[in-house]
Amino acid sequence: MTLLSMRVRRRVRRRSRPLSRPSNGTSRTLEQVWTPEVIQVTRQIARLIRDAGHPLPHPKTKRADRWYEAVDRLLRLGPPGDTGGADPPDAGEVLAVAEWALVVSDFWPANVRSATKIRDSWSQLRGQWARQGKGRKAQTSDSAYQDAFSRLAEREQVR
Repeated sequence: MTLLSMRVRRRVRRRSRPLSRPSNGTSRTLEQVWTPEVIQVTRQIARLIRDAGHPLPHPKTKRADRWYEAVDRLLRLGPPGDTGGADPPDAGEVLAVAEWALVVSDFWPANVRSATKIRDSWSQLRGQWARQGKGRKAQTSDSAYQDAFSRLAEREQVR
């Protein structure tokens, strides 16, 4: 590969656009691209990751779009490589597991730095979260969802 072709490839990479911006130059809002559930879950995960001390991507970059895409895929399709036929997790379960991984766990806060990592590690995170339940019955998805949001709201009010 010549030096000229490397420069051309580098320029092409820089000019690629984020998913939330169509090629005609007009910008679309997040609400036009993602569902409200995906936006809300991604923002809650971003708050947890920020609180764990990790930097967040700038909202108008491809990296931020990848976070929304990862949460959308997790909610619609489930974890990557999941061929077990199990239903994908709902928003409440995703938030409860993310909160456990980033707040309660000793190991995961240093290893989970993005929503993409949560999706990639979902099977391990979900399994460890379930084992950490210490024998209690698994919460229903609605109660897990409400519990996760109420704990996050309380933490925001304390600040």
